[in-house]
Amino acid sequence: MPDGPDSINPLTQLGFHQRWRDVALSTTKRDFEKAEEQMVSLRADVITSPELAEYDRIIAIGGLRDQF
Repeated sequence: MPDGPDSINPLTQLGFHQRWRDVALSTTKRDFEKAEEQMVSLRADVITSPELAEYDRIIAIGGLRDQF
């Protein structure tokens, strides 16, 4: 996965991307408490994802955090 601002792009093809969309929707609705709770679940999905190698999990979490 690439570093930097484009790091989230490859994640859109992975199974947990729908959770990210849910976070984004809550954020646009200004429901930040719900978005924070959803981010906790999303991070757990990324950490346990068989679709990513360990290094890529760290990059993915960082990219999602930056986008959040």
